[in-house]
Amino acid sequence: MGEEGFMDITASVFSRQDKQLETSLLLPLRNIVLLPGITLPIVAGRRRSVAVAESTMLTEHKQLIVAAIRPEAQGRLEEDEKAEINSLEEIYPVATLAVVKKMSRLPIGPVQLIIESLERVRIEQLIQTEPTYTVNYQLLPQVTTETAIAAGTEQQTLAALTSAIQSLWQEAAMLNSNFPEELLAVLLHSDDPAQLAYQTSILLQQDVPEMQAVLEEENLEMLLRQMLEDLKQEVEVQRLRREILGETKKEIEGQQREFFLRQQLKQIQEELGELDPDSQEIEELRVRIKEGQLPETAQKQAKRELARLERIG
Repeated sequence: MGEEGFMDITASVFSRQDKQLETSLLLPLRNIVLLPGITLPIVAGRRRSVAVAESTMLTEHKQLIVAAIRPEAQGRLEEDEKAEINSLEEIYPVATLAVVKKMSRLPIGPVQLIIESLERVRIEQLIQTEPTYTVNYQLLPQVTTETAIAAGTEQQTLAALTSAIQSLWQEAAMLNSNFPEELLAVLLHSDDPAQLAYQTSILLQQDVPEMQAVLEEENLEMLLRQMLEDLKQEVEVQRLRREILGETKKEIEGQQREFFLRQQLKQIQEELGELDPDSQEIEELRVRIKEGQLPETAQKQAKRELARLERIG
């Protein structure tokens, strides 16, 4: 990239950082972080969240800020279904600007939204909590191949990391017969490294702090390396699971085969009028129990043991 291209990207980044604050409605989310470029169905059930959803649908662009609720605030909300977010400290400040593609009401009262995340933002101020959440925010630099290269990352490095992640997803799909072919095709044909990283985080079902770290990471190379490491661990777990299942299956099949052969042997011996050693021993025990002068309690115990041996045999 030439000096002019570098200057253009650098100027764009600084212009975003110096841009005046904008105002938007805020939708706090529990147990999920909405990453850029991801479309998700979301249910809004609390009073203020429903009000935010309804108000957003009345705006021209139907855009809002989506922020994850911090885990330490989750407990209070889970204990009281009417509790609401009351301060900026209860949500992560790095969030996403999103657009509501569709809203529908559920029978009980909550609303379901289809939300598409657009880009990263930083919430600077929570300026209103009633009747809806309203915040001041500014756009953050986009995580792209161009900005990464401008910052000094080699394009070959990004390509190698992207290819490594895609190869691991291919192996993961081979280890899991239920892995959707369409999803694998999307992952393998992705030409946006950042988007591949975000998709990987979603598919790994990472917890909120991990996904929030993914959202906050501005260094594309570091983001790809982290996702590669996390995916490696998941694939290794799948390998071990498959190996264990394979060994268990072989053991069960071996036991079933042994039982089948024993039954066949018994049938052959019966037809020939012969007894196998185990059957002969059981028969001898039966005679000894019958002819022996055992106390009643001991005789009952001996018969139970004889019945057990017959089942095993």
